Amino acid sequence: MLNSLHSVRDLARWRDEVVRLGRRRDDGICPLGDLAELLADGDGAGRPAVRAGLAAWESLLAGAITRTRGAP
Repeated sequence: MLNSLHSVRDLARWRDEVVRLGRRRDDGICPLGDLAELLADGDGAGRPAVRAGLAAWESLLAGAITRTRGAP
């Protein structure tokens, strides 16, 4: 979904969806953070995978924000 963001409106819709999904959980825990914690705590091999996954997600989000700058 992050690759399809090209405007501030798209970014706001993505944000709203992330918030909506987060509110569906009764425990208030971020699903991404929960998964990262489970993988990282499992064993040493999980930590690099979590770091790589979060870096990839951060790169996608940064790209989306960059594309939306100056767009309506």
